[in-house]
This record gives sequence, C-alpha cells and structure tokens, in this order.
Amino acid sequence: MGKLNLEIVTPQKVLESREVDTVIAPGALGEFGILPGHINFLSGIVPGELRFLDRGRWEYICVSNGFAEVSDNNVSILVDSAERAERI
Repeated sequence: MGKLNLEIVTPQKVLESREVDTVIAPGALGEFGILPGHINFLSGIVPGELRFLDRGRWEYICVSNGFAEVSDNNVSILVDSAERAERI
C-alpha cells in the first residue's frame, strides 16, 4: 500500500507536512477517512479531532473550521487554527 502526502496549514504556519498511512478528519457532513488511492474530493472541516497514522502510531491534532482537499494521494487541510493534542 502507498502513502499519503499530508499537509496541515494555518494562516500562521505549516503545522504538518509528511507522508502518512491514513487520515481521519472531522468533515462538515461527518467524520471521513482517507487511504492511499482515495477518490479526489473537497470537504468542509469543522472543529474537532483530526488524526493520522504514521508508522503504526496515531497522532492527534485539534483543528478549527476550514477545508480539506484530496487529490492524487495529496491531502491538504487548510484551517483557521490547529494545535497538537499534547500541547493543549
């Protein structure tokens, strides 16, 4: 199985930019999961927990409102603010 290129971007910084195995995000119509080879789409992001799997370990990020774009194994999460769970 391939990898996803994940980018989590806020107006202040790029919080994350790396290859991961899967992403689960809080979408406007409910939580959604993304695996390599996923169909291209756009979704609104609502405040909640975004998590991703990297080398067998889940990591958690709290996100605010924004958008997600999935295209050719690239996942771009553009939100007003984001913070790693361990820093809250």
